[in-house]
Amino acid sequence: MIVYACAIAQESKFDRFAMRGIERAGGPGPRVIELRERDSLFSAYNEVLQRVAGEPDVEALVLLHEDTEIRDERFEDKARTTLADESIAVAGAIGGSGVHDIDWWVHDELVGSVLLRVLKPLETYGTRLYRPGEVLVGPGGEGEVDVVDGFLLVLSPWAIRELRFDESLGPGFHGYDADLSYQARERGKRVVVIDTSVAHHQDRLGPGNGPGREQWKRAHIAFRRKWERRWPLQRPPWSPDRAGA
Repeated sequence: MIVYACAIAQESKFDRFAMRGIERAGGPGPRVIELRERDSLFSAYNEVLQRVAGEPDVEALVLLHEDTEIRDERFEDKARTTLADESIAVAGAIGGSGVHDIDWWVHDELVGSVLLRVLKPLETYGTRLYRPGEVLVGPGGEGEVDVVDGFLLVLSPWAIRELRFDESLGPGFHGYDADLSYQARERGKRVVVIDTSVAHHQDRLGPGNGPGREQWKRAHIAFRRKWERRWPLQRPPWSPDRAGA
């Protein structure tokens, strides 16, 4: 059994995007855990992990945003095939290598792709600006990476049992994906991209301004401090005030 979990802030987005995609991928009656009124994905996702960790029939846990839509009817088959390799702990739809920060998407070594459906004008993603409409980001394909994007995370049974999101980096919604990817790799497991079709329906891309941006800065600094001590990182030019999304 593949279990899906989603933290929901807007019911309309969940119904239109995430749930529609889950039903497309999982067929009738998929098991979906719905989390509401949360101010941190770290704690919300850890609650889900605790709930399913002891269930022997769980083949994978799929964590997705309310505005993520799985468009691939063979998604579950691909997830099962990928996780049949027990060296793989975490999979996603797009990711990058040569990553040193939580803003992994500014690096050049990308694998996979996501169809962005931009709902508001001139919002940022990476260092790019997009007008409303659809744009395919990423070169496509599949393979091993350092980090996968958290709008869609597929966790193996080993990851469900052994990994937890580091709540010291939060509260908030930034850095949980990079940190979990690093945890898996530190434990000798692999992080990979599945060649699948996913749309991300965005009305704000990146941290933006205000409270969200301050959360992003704090998570970025905490991630660097944590992993520089335990896993030496190269230091590309960076400051907390850089536009990181």
